Amino acid sequence: IRDVERSRGLGDVYKRQVYCRGSNTYVRSLMSLHRFLLFCMRRIFIVHYRYVSLFFIGFLIRFLPDLIVWPWLIGWDTPEYVAVLRDYLVSPSFHTYTKWYDGHIFLPPILYLVLYPFSLIVDPWWIFKIIPSILHGLQGIAFFYMLEKGFKFDLRKCYLASLIYLFYPMSLRISWGLLRNSLGNALLFFTIGRLESTKTWRDKWLFILAIIAGLSHQTTAGLLAIIFLIHSILYLIKKKLRDALGYILLFVIESIFLII
Repeated sequence: IRDVERSRGLGDVYKRQVYCRGSNTYVRSLMSLHRFLLFCMRRIFIVHYRYVSLFFIGFLIRFLPDLIVWPWLIGWDTPEYVAVLRDYLVSPSFHTYTKWYDGHIFLPPILYLVLYPFSLIVDPWWIFKIIPSILHGLQGIAFFYMLEKGFKFDLRKCYLASLIYLFYPMSLRISWGLLRNSLGNALLFFTIGRLESTKTWRDKWLFILAIIAGLSHQTTAGLLAIIFLIHSILYLIKKKLRDALGYILLFVIESIFLII
């Protein structure tokens, strides 16, 4: 019995030694794997494929609910978008005047202009099973672009903030049925990023983005009008009249989009 106990005691000692040595090796291996994964994530996802990865993350987040309820639509307003696009097939026009719920209204045209060629091939019902996920992924790209190019944030902070935005309940709520808002948000982020990166109203891409964004949703037009008005006031204070007039011009354009 003593020999058995003695052998057990020696076995416990050896096990502890082996375990301690193994645990140190195991910890070092885990740390090495952790550093490798961080390196891969930083180099592959954040540096080289940051826009692609953000788009697919946003797309998958939004598309999973659509898969679960297939073939039905998600969102209170989404059937109205389908109806408007089907009406658009009958009488396409630049500024969409159509029935929305119980009344007639002018709708911002950009979303319907973009989707019109696809509606000639695919029924709008199936288009609006896919387009909300695409718009949500586009918002992730636009948010990252605004932080990286416009505000010059660190890439990791930009990526983390974009992921938070994609998973944020309010962003997801907008993507459920407020599709013109989703497009407007994405174009708003792109416009702000371009504005902050170029620091001038003379940039042609800023003008193009501002016009397209203003025609995407009234809220976007209103926010851009406020932003351009603030810039014009700041340049008037600095006595830079030409720059102030340029931003006033952009303010007037956005105000027109807001009114009509």
